[in-house]
Amino acid sequence: MRYYQNSINFIKKRVREKFPDANPKQGQEDIISHLFWMIEEMRSFEDSAKAGRWIGWIFARAENIGLLTNEESRTLAKKDSEEGNV
Repeated sequence: MRYYQNSINFIKKRVREKFPDANPKQGQEDIISHLFWMIEEMRSFEDSAKAGRWIGWIFARAENIGLLTNEESRTLAKKDSEEGNV
């Protein structure tokens, strides 16, 4: 199952809009690349608890650097929950 699809698709799109040259790369030296890497990794998760922890971390960092607002995070998480993507 793919978890938090609305959330990761929205964040991925936002990263591409604001940072078109970003490439997924593990390591927190470049937070944008690391967020992008985490989003790509989440696509293969089979553990909903792990996906929940990761999306929380992604939301927090994305809000911290201005990629999205807390309201957007809450709306995305709610939509995923309502659609059974959690």
